[in-house]
Amino acid sequence: MFGASVRLTEVNRRLDALVWRSGLVGLVVFALSMAVAIWVARRVTHPLWRLTETIRGIAEGQTGLVAEEVGTYEQVTLASHFNRLNALLQEKIGELEKARLHLIDQRDAERRQAEQDRGASEIRYQQLLNFAVDGVLIGSPNGTITEANECMCQLFGLPRQEVVGRHITEMPFTAESIQKSPFRFDLMRKGELVLRERTLQRRDGSIRRRAP
Repeated sequence: MFGASVRLTEVNRRLDALVWRSGLVGLVVFALSMAVAIWVARRVTHPLWRLTETIRGIAEGQTGLVAEEVGTYEQVTLASHFNRLNALLQEKIGELEKARLHLIDQRDAERRQAEQDRGASEIRYQQLLNFAVDGVLIGSPNGTITEANECMCQLFGLPRQEVVGRHITEMPFTAESIQKSPFRFDLMRKGELVLRERTLQRRDGSIRRRAP
């Protein structure tokens, strides 16, 4: 009985040692498997993550970004195609920017030319008014004077800067002539021709008669 019990104890001890060694080997194998799996996962996913970040940066307007052509064959191919596509896109954006700047310059040049033409036209228009032998007033529908030639200013006895911008009723017409021939803006707004004769009293006291 004693011999048999010793052998059984030894067997149990060896079994326990075998179980511990098996467990330890299993843990080591599991740890190595996890490490390999993490390494493989990072090797596969990291290039994809970098490519995603590059695409996000380009979408946000960052320039000069290039996708890293690393990883598996498929990842390298994807990054290579993306880089070529991005290069073509940046080229088109550059062409559009040049076209936009050209249009801006062309528009500015046309605006400057239009301003010069308008200025020259206004000068010619003013010269034609001043060449007229009769007094000429130009006004808005509400009676504000917007233009007056030299002859009209001489009739008023006023410099041009004291005529343009004022209302026609502020001109030096005598009260009697205005009462006799009131202003008929209502008829003018209807497009009718209004002829009235009024008397001007200049600053020097002289009297002039005119038909505005």
